[in-house]
Amino acid sequence: MTQLPRSPGGRGLGGCMSGAVQGIWAFLALTLSRPLSASAWAPAGSRTLAAISRGPQGEASLVLPHGSLPSLVRRSLANQAGEELSPRKRRLAKNKRQAKGGQQVPSATKRFDLPGGFDPATATEEEFLAALKALARNQSVNKILEVAASAHDRSLLTANMLYHVVAAEARLGRGDLAANALQLFSRRALGGFEDEEAALAAGKMIRVLCQNGFQPLALDLVASHGLAQLPDSALALRGDSVFERDAEEFVQTPAWEGQRSLMLSNLARGVVTLRKWDEAQDMLKVWQSDGQSVSTEQINGLLEACAKLRHLPTLLAAVEAMAQTGTSPDDRTFELISNAAVQSVDFVTGAVSMETLPDPICPEVAFIGRSNVGKSSLVNMICNRRALAYTSKTPGKTQQYNYFLVNGQSRWKPPGTFYLVDLPGVGYAKVPQPVRQRWLDFMKQYFQERKTLRVVFHLVDSRHGPVAQDEEVMQVVSALPPGTSYVVVLTKADKRGKDYEEAAGLVRKALERAGCRTSAPIVLTSSDSKFGRDQMWRYLRLAVSATTEK
Repeated sequence: MTQLPRSPGGRGLGGCMSGAVQGIWAFLALTLSRPLSASAWAPAGSRTLAAISRGPQGEASLVLPHGSLPSLVRRSLANQAGEELSPRKRRLAKNKRQAKGGQQVPSATKRFDLPGGFDPATATEEEFLAALKALARNQSVNKILEVAASAHDRSLLTANMLYHVVAAEARLGRGDLAANALQLFSRRALGGFEDEEAALAAGKMIRVLCQNGFQPLALDLVASHGLAQLPDSALALRGDSVFERDAEEFVQTPAWEGQRSLMLSNLARGVVTLRKWDEAQDMLKVWQSDGQSVSTEQINGLLEACAKLRHLPTLLAAVEAMAQTGTSPDDRTFELISNAAVQSVDFVTGAVSMETLPDPICPEVAFIGRSNVGKSSLVNMICNRRALAYTSKTPGKTQQYNYFLVNGQSRWKPPGTFYLVDLPGVGYAKVPQPVRQRWLDFMKQYFQERKTLRVVFHLVDSRHGPVAQDEEVMQVVSALPPGTSYVVVLTKADKRGKDYEEAAGLVRKALERAGCRTSAPIVLTSSDSKFGRDQMWRYLRLAVSATTEK
C-alpha cells in the first residue's frame, strides 16, 4: 500500500507533484472535505481505493493499493516516497525536462576526449590526427583549433588534418573558425598540390563548405590558391577575402588535374543552393570546358539540387555539361531529367494546314520521319509517358500535326513551356501520292514560315539508313531559317548491333547529296532500352532556353 504524503509547509500534495497528479489530487480534495467510506468511492470488490485514514490532527490521507494507480502516477509517487530510479531512467527524465524547457539535450552518444597521455609538445603526426578526429567527434570547436595550431607550429599539420579541422567547424556552423583555420594553416598544409593527399583534401574541404552553406568561403579558397579560373559572376559571390592575396598562377599539377572537375561540379551545386542561377550556369560552363568527367552519383546530386529548387534551365545546363564531359548517366539520371523537364503534357490540337495551327505562344520542336520509324515511341520515351503519342503497328497512323503543350501546368519559374509537334509519317506506299504531295507542301511552308520553330528532329531507321523519302525531307530542311536547329536521330539502335559508325556515315552522305547541313548532329537512340534520352534533351534544351529568354 502507498500513502500519499503531504508536502512540506502544509501546502498540500499539489505543490510538489506533476500536473497529472495535481489534477487527481484536486478532484480528491473536493471529496475528502466530508467523511466517506471506501464503498462510496468504488463498488464492492474494487481494488481502486482501499481506505481513507485521518491523521492526528484530522487531516485526510488516501491509502491506495500501489498496483491500481496509472504508471505515470506511480512513478511520481515513487519519487515522492524516496524510491530510487536507475541511473539511465534518471538521465532520460532529465533530458525530457530539458527538452520541454527549450534547453539543448546532451547527445546520448559517447563523448570522445583527447587520447590518454596526449602531449602537443611531443605528439607524433599520427597522434595529432587521432586527437583532431576525437575533438571533432566531441564538437570541441575551440580546442580543435588549439591542437591544430600546435601541430602547425611543429610543422606536423598535414592537408588531411586541415580537412578534419575545417569539416568539423563547418558542420557545427562555425564558418568564422573554418575561415581562421584556412587563413592560418592552408598555405603550408596544402603546399603546391604536388601530392595526392593535398589535392584530395582541398577537394573535400570545398565540398564540405558548400554542403554546409559556406559557398563564399569555398570560392575564396579556390581563387586564393589558384585552383581554377572562376567566372567573374562567381567571384562576385566570395565577398571579402580572408586571405592576404590571390594566387598569380593556376595550379596545373597532375595530382590536382584529377580533382578539378569534381571541385567545379561541387561549386556549381553549391551556387545552385544559393539560387544564383546565372552564376551556377557559368560554373557549369567552366566545368564543361575543363572536359573531365565526374561520377554518376555526383551528377545526380547536382540534378537533384536543380530539381528541388525547380529551375529547369540550370538542370538542362547540367545535362549539357554531363554530355560534353562524358559523364556516364544511369536510370536515376534519366528519371531526374524526365520528371523535371516534362512535368505536364497536354494535347492541344491536330492541325492539317497553316490556318489550323495553334497560336505561336511558345517555342516549338518538331519530330518527323518515315512511317513506322518509331517516332511515336521516341516521343513517349522522351516525355516519360506510355501513351502520349499514338503508337501503332500500322504505318501512317499519324496524319496530322499533333500539338502537345509541355509544362503548360508547371509551377516552376521559369516553367520551360514549349510545343512538341508530332508530324505525319512520310513515304509509306499505301498513302496516295496526292496526299503525300499535300503533306510535303504543308511541311515546306511550316518549316519556312513558323517563327517559333526551334528544333527539327529527323528520325531515320538505323537498320536501313536514309532512303529516298528521308533525302526528300533533308532537301526541305535545307531551307530552314538560321535560328532553327536540325538534328538527325537514328532510331532502333538496339536492333542494329554495334555498327553505329556505318549508319552515321550513310547519314552524312545523304545530307551531302541533299545539299543539307552536313554538320548536323546525329543522335543514336532506342525506345526499348531508353538509350539516348539524355542526348535528346541536350537539343530540346534549345526550346526551353528560348522560353527563358522570352
